Amino acid sequence: MLSHEKENPMEQHTPEYLRRTLAHNRALMDDIISSGMSRYYNTEIVDAACEAIEAELRRRGIL
Repeated sequence: MLSHEKENPMEQHTPEYLRRTLAHNRALMDDIISSGMSRYYNTEIVDAACEAIEAELRRRGIL
């Protein structure tokens, strides 16, 4: 890797790990929203994590 290139931290994870994490994060979002307590949680972080995982799975040709 060149010194100016940044390593993708998701490359170290298996596709199965990423799929499980995505499912967990989606379930967490569903629980937060259905509880009516979403104003007490930073759901933008969980949503951004889901988007990043989906992008990585698409990049790998899995999604």
